[in-house]
Amino acid sequence: MNEIMIAVIVLGAIGLLSAVVLYVISHKFAVKEDPRLAEVASVLPQANCGGCGYPGCSGFAAACVKAADAGSLDGKLCPVGGQPVMEQVATILGFQVSAAAPKVAVVRCTGTCDARPHGVEFDGAHSCRIQNMTGMGETQCLYGCLGEGDCQHACLFGAIKVNPVTRIAEVDESKCTGCGACQKACPRGIIELRAQGPKNRKVVVLCNNKDKGALAVKECKNSCIGCSKCVKSCKFEAITVDGNLAHIDPDKCKMCRKCEDECPRGAIHAINFPPRKPKAEAPAAPAAPKAETPAAPKAAAPAAKPAAKASANNAKHDKKAHVAGQSVRVDIEKLDTLMNLVGELVTNKVRLEQIGMTHRLTELTETLEQMDRVTTDLQSVVMKVRMVPVSQVFNRFPRMVRDLAKELNKDINLTIEGEDTELDRTVIDEIGDPLMHLLRNSLDHGVEHPDEREAKGKPRTGEAGLIARHEGNNVVIMVTDDGSGINADKIRNKAVEKGMISRDEADALPDADAVRLIFLPGFSTAEQITDVSGRGVGMDVVRSKIESLGG
Repeated sequence: MNEIMIAVIVLGAIGLLSAVVLYVISHKFAVKEDPRLAEVASVLPQANCGGCGYPGCSGFAAACVKAADAGSLDGKLCPVGGQPVMEQVATILGFQVSAAAPKVAVVRCTGTCDARPHGVEFDGAHSCRIQNMTGMGETQCLYGCLGEGDCQHACLFGAIKVNPVTRIAEVDESKCTGCGACQKACPRGIIELRAQGPKNRKVVVLCNNKDKGALAVKECKNSCIGCSKCVKSCKFEAITVDGNLAHIDPDKCKMCRKCEDECPRGAIHAINFPPRKPKAEAPAAPAAPKAETPAAPKAAAPAAKPAAKASANNAKHDKKAHVAGQSVRVDIEKLDTLMNLVGELVTNKVRLEQIGMTHRLTELTETLEQMDRVTTDLQSVVMKVRMVPVSQVFNRFPRMVRDLAKELNKDINLTIEGEDTELDRTVIDEIGDPLMHLLRNSLDHGVEHPDEREAKGKPRTGEAGLIARHEGNNVVIMVTDDGSGINADKIRNKAVEKGMISRDEADALPDADAVRLIFLPGFSTAEQITDVSGRGVGMDVVRSKIESLGG
């Protein structure tokens, strides 16, 4: 019995001692939660986007409390809640937070599918990161948007999406919180967080290509080539060129948009600006006071217009004559030799750049940057030297049209537009025959005889046209007439008659495909063979020649 009592007393003493020890330890190492954490967390949006740089809103609340204990909240910003939320946080912690400019994501790439030539077709995982690791993606540009939507998947607010047509990520500024998730997800670093600016306006270089001029031009039609024209145009020193790429400092930019006008590549964009107003015309000269006898001025007025028109024509003729007097005829082979020499110069320049980078020769690199601009300008000038106005071809057709109209007993007037449009000399030399066949076909098959036109209510004189114009980097040349057009049924019947297609195939052909039958060798709708038509070789020659020229 005594032994049991002793054991109970000993165990009780041990338990009491343990309780005392635990009590002391719990108070010694107690972790007290700051009540401010719950208050700060309650005003946060609980988006848990990570744009603040901390793991969720609870982590950001702890960081704010810790920063408050250190004496400052500088650098702390909730990208989702913005300034209003930070003001509430500062009030809870007993601080005044300085105003922070809200930011928005900007995708610095405009290399659409049309602007960047596609070199390969990637048939793998649809991920920008994977494409970037395996190579350059589907295009030749190593710096542009890959268009697989990693940024879109990273955005929790649906503020950025990939345009399925252009394959470029686009930002919806009304939804963007500037959290930076898309910026972290982009493997090429083309997404930049910028201050929204007054009225959400900003001037940005939408390009990330750091290659040299000629290579950048080859990779993308909208690329920045580091020509520094924008730098020279900016009097506020807001633009710098580093690594062949221009960058605009938003703090220094006054948004005058002069750099946008000066950029030869269209790489600088003014975002959210209203359309520019057309320049006002010079005010008209004040009217002269009326004379007492107005009959004389009225009689003189009709004579004044022809005189002014004649003066303008004379001035234009004198200008052309002056330019013609300064021109020099150069053999095309010499131009080709000059172009080849420029190509070798560019190749050697690239080799020198590699040597400078390998040996880190700063002075050589700076000199080569100047040389790069000179060689780029030289290459552009040589290309322009090869350009010749299409008037050299167009001017041979008015007489041909007059003679052919007389032979066909038709009255036809030829109108020429865009004769100043320029083409490469090799194209000019080859395009004459296709245009001749098109015009002859138009006059013979298209324009009706005067009596037939009069019966249809048309003027007896038919109209034919030669039109040349620029469309982007291409030149479009059109041959037009106001005749009866192309009869698709007549073409189908003629093709069946000549055994080129069966009746079932002809009936199944849409009109657009039926019209293309005129390009088949030996095809003609003429009833009899003449000096003008009927042999079926004209349109075949047109198609083969134009395709050989890349048209």
